[in-house]
Amino acid sequence: MSTNTALSTQTQPAGGVSTSGAIIRPGFNSVDAYKLCHQLSKVFAASHLVPTLYRASEANCMIAISMASRMQMDPLTVMQNLYIIQGKPSFSAQFLIASWNACGRFSPIRYQWTEKRDGCRATSRDLQTGEELVGTLVTIAMAKAEGWYGKPASKWQTMPELMLQYRAAAFLVRTYGAEIALGMSTTEEAEDVSGVRAAEPTSGDMVKLAVSPIEPPAVKVEVIESSPEPVYHEVSVKHENGQMIAQEDSKPVYAEPPSAPAAVVEAPVVSTPA
Repeated sequence: MSTNTALSTQTQPAGGVSTSGAIIRPGFNSVDAYKLCHQLSKVFAASHLVPTLYRASEANCMIAISMASRMQMDPLTVMQNLYIIQGKPSFSAQFLIASWNACGRFSPIRYQWTEKRDGCRATSRDLQTGEELVGTLVTIAMAKAEGWYGKPASKWQTMPELMLQYRAAAFLVRTYGAEIALGMSTTEEAEDVSGVRAAEPTSGDMVKLAVSPIEPPAVKVEVIESSPEPVYHEVSVKHENGQMIAQEDSKPVYAEPPSAPAAVVEAPVVSTPA
């Protein structure tokens, strides 16, 4: 007597799959997790919506999917915010701030400024314990002392307040939520240290459309010089002493010319007795 066992499969958040009650998340910690990660990587590598770094590269997709599984985030979101600077992966500061605010463990990040607004500190609160979390004070003087301010690739001279917020938030995340950053530095930090700007992880093929004003098609106009409108005069004919005398009327008459020239017939004039 044989019993057929149905295998129930349900998808779970962050790319996980539930098989017979056991949740399998893509990664490298088991054979099943590796197989699932490999299957997902084929799908992402064949897509034109992923950044060029992952397109047609199953290996890069597998690493990004594994990271997304550990962070319990959508793999495409991780791919779009993961930058490679001198061979090292890094997340944008915006992505870390968004991950912190959405994790559900902490209150949204807020900032405290110095009186001259040349220094910034990121703060938050642990929602479970109520503990106030205070980050490191980051100042312009610190940026100059560390060599961040003068790097040609950085934005410290053009957007100092934004850079202070990004750096202060990165310090707060790594201090109280290191698992969110996975031990990686932010893209802005990597740029300040290396002096190299990160390439934008563009999604899909960039299509440039050359837009030019629409000009109406050229119209060929043929100018036809018309001759002056013909003028016709009424002519009265009378006979005097056996001769025909034509008398032209002084008032012209405008009319369309005949479609064909009239035939001229010569005939003798025969006078009839009155």
